[in-house]
Amino acid sequence: MRADIVAVFGMIALLNIDLSISIPTLAAYVHRLGGSTTLYGVAAGGGWVCAIPALPVFGLLSDRFSHRSVLILALAVMACGGSLYGLANSCSPRAAPYLVVAGRFLIGSGSGCRAACNSYLATYSDPDSRTVNLGIAQVVMKVAVLCGPPLNLLLVSLPEGKLLGLRFDSLSWAGYAVTVLAALYI
Repeated sequence: MRADIVAVFGMIALLNIDLSISIPTLAAYVHRLGGSTTLYGVAAGGGWVCAIPALPVFGLLSDRFSHRSVLILALAVMACGGSLYGLANSCSPRAAPYLVVAGRFLIGSGSGCRAACNSYLATYSDPDSRTVNLGIAQVVMKVAVLCGPPLNLLLVSLPEGKLLGLRFDSLSWAGYAVTVLAALYI
């Protein structure tokens, strides 16, 4: 299998891990930051909802620009979302729960580049392996969604502390992890 196809599978995994990694601790995070149950619901579902309109947008962008540039844009959007999610812990109490929501919205929007990933696979796969590659992409997506919550459980065991005025704790690590994973994949 070609390296570029494997890289797209990695991107698909990252998109789905990033969206599901915060689920186990999201309610506690929003509550601790002063958010309501309604705000938690908006944060939990908002990322997935934002992916819906982002799918055709990233699809159109991948038709107009290179797949690589579209995927880098999506990773940058997700990294910004992860940063907002993590930084919510370190900002004013009034704004904090809304930063979590905004972070989830950006992460969800970035994950909409699955359309660009599928377009890449359909365009650059050999004709005899195209259907197999698109099937593998679906398997990768499902497995990645399932891996996000267990990864969060590993993150909650990381040490708490402050660095450069930013607070790192068991509830904010998921946001920082999204940022780091997206930045490394760029």
